[in-house]
Amino acid sequence: MSDPFVCNCGWVCERPGCAIPPDEHECMWCGADGPTYWNGEPADCRRVIVIVADDPVFPHYWARQYVGQERHAVEVTTHRGRTFYIDNENGSGWAKVRFAGGGPQAGHSGLSIERVVTQPDPQPEQCGGSGEGR
Repeated sequence: MSDPFVCNCGWVCERPGCAIPPDEHECMWCGADGPTYWNGEPADCRRVIVIVADDPVFPHYWARQYVGQERHAVEVTTHRGRTFYIDNENGSGWAKVRFAGGGPQAGHSGLSIERVVTQPDPQPEQCGGSGEGR
């Protein structure tokens, strides 16, 4: 087993035994732009920073401890115009929509939000530029 891929920005691939060679890896934070999907259908997705809101519908809402705080997320707008947010604090949200087709084989954590604060600046120059495999 090889060492995990570590991008210049500090992102580490946490997939145990990841078989993607380091020179073909794409950082989940930096410029790994391309087509995005939800449930196998093309979707408009962007990485954002949000303020987390409470969700009283779920008594054990996983993100309740983050209410009022900023958090990395992915804004997903489906081909039918529905917009929602999934957590991307560890890069898994972007991996789901960008690399896993947005399907059920890759899990996600939904987020209720107060508002979008901004799009994060991934500073791609720190990661070798375009986000192409390194």
